[in-house]
Amino acid sequence: MKAADESEFESYLCVLDAPILADLYKRYSTQLLEKNVRSFLQFKGVNRGIKQTIKDEPEKFIAFNNGLTITATEAKTSFYRKSLYLESLEDFQIVNGGQTTASIYFSNKEGLDISNVKVMAKINIAKTSKSKDLDDLISKISEYSNSQSRVSKVDLRSRSPKLVQLKSLSESVLTPSGKKWFFERAKGDFNTQVRKSTNSQKLKSEFPPKKRFTKELLAKYYCAWGDAPYLVKKGGEKVFRTFIEDIEPEKEAGKEINREFYEHLIAKIILFRTMEEVYGQGKNAIGQLRSATVPYAISAIYLWAKEFEGKFSLEVIWKQEALNVEFKKYLKQLLVLMNDLIKIYSLSDDYGEFSKKEELWEVIKSSSELNEFMNSDLSIKMLSNS
Repeated sequence: MKAADESEFESYLCVLDAPILADLYKRYSTQLLEKNVRSFLQFKGVNRGIKQTIKDEPEKFIAFNNGLTITATEAKTSFYRKSLYLESLEDFQIVNGGQTTASIYFSNKEGLDISNVKVMAKINIAKTSKSKDLDDLISKISEYSNSQSRVSKVDLRSRSPKLVQLKSLSESVLTPSGKKWFFERAKGDFNTQVRKSTNSQKLKSEFPPKKRFTKELLAKYYCAWGDAPYLVKKGGEKVFRTFIEDIEPEKEAGKEINREFYEHLIAKIILFRTMEEVYGQGKNAIGQLRSATVPYAISAIYLWAKEFEGKFSLEVIWKQEALNVEFKKYLKQLLVLMNDLIKIYSLSDDYGEFSKKEELWEVIKSSSELNEFMNSDLSIKMLSNS
């Protein structure tokens, strides 16, 4: 049924048989949900309820479920016996209801009968061919109509062309040792791949946690290599906003996301995670300020490495895929110093909270203690020949 015909879009309402959706998901999977804000989040919460309804009351599914919101860029329709039929849709995307679609597929895969399950669907046909206008429409549809589980602003930016490029690079670029990293562009993507895989243990072995990173972690690792560690400490949507605005500003072309960018990014991840390991946790840790000390120390390396001939080489980290023992010992000295400086120069007893303030970083990077350490023969040696 045609529900609306406006200047920018037209809408149709229909009922889809669950087997059709299961077949589409089986064949196209992430492509079908390319513009969705997240991947399947396992049978928890609402998704568990979806599975239970399919199992116990399939005929009531259409009444209990919110249905799907689908977008397309072109539709071909025809009339048959006074009824309107959709013959084809161009760029068919499920932008709201990805959890429903995946739950139907996995329920069917587990042996549940979905033949009596029907799903309501609203199909919006965008009349604009401009990708930015289309993405804006899809983002608003996702933000305003999603009510099954919270959609964060970080989730909404998962469709960013720059992030899509990074995802493509993560799937194609091999490290010097012949391995790959897994970039979880959409929330829950790795778990979905594991569930769909015929050899889930092999996939888990190929991509252990240390070889995976999410959008949120990506933003933290990227922004730490700069002059604003206090933003990294804030974390979450704030640091992600800084990251996405840097690589994809609204009025400029932004960063070129190529192989060199990707290799340097992985090097930054290795540096950040290694420094977390050196700092330690629990009773063996340097202190209780790891989430602040690590980005503060990385920012110090970033600033001083530029001053030394030869500079600090991210390419070396990429090629070696690790930091050598001598450099780790140096990093521990830097982390111990930075941990002390945060406590010395903080104007609050809540050191972790005060480390989110720019004024603390400005004082620390100008301090005699840090300048003496970073200009020492040891630092010059370490940061000139990494």
